[in-house]
Amino acid sequence: MDICYARLTGKDVSSLESLSYREIQDKENDFLFQAEGLVQKQLEMAQHNDYLDKRDFVSFSYKGHTIYDPWIREDMQGEPFAWSLHEDLKAGVNPFEYYGKKLVARFIVEIVEKNQ
Repeated sequence: MDICYARLTGKDVSSLESLSYREIQDKENDFLFQAEGLVQKQLEMAQHNDYLDKRDFVSFSYKGHTIYDPWIREDMQGEPFAWSLHEDLKAGVNPFEYYGKKLVARFIVEIVEKNQ
């Protein structure tokens, strides 16, 4: 988890144990893949279950919007089927560039930890 957080924020990683760059990259990619799937499920739940207490959801605020899925723009969070828009050129974003590395890295670590 710490290695993935460091990589997501753009920091170099060194270890007392031997880890190849490929191993670190694979761990980071697996971590991101897992997180992206979790946020899609979370956004779907937020949209379709108004009775749920959303304080238990992993989120952050950005420009007056609550972000449950940082892979899409802030103004698309409430769109029907928004969780399927990650690859859409108008709705999908690179979360690290759009929202910021540290904010998104914290979000990703939190959602993965919560679902372990």
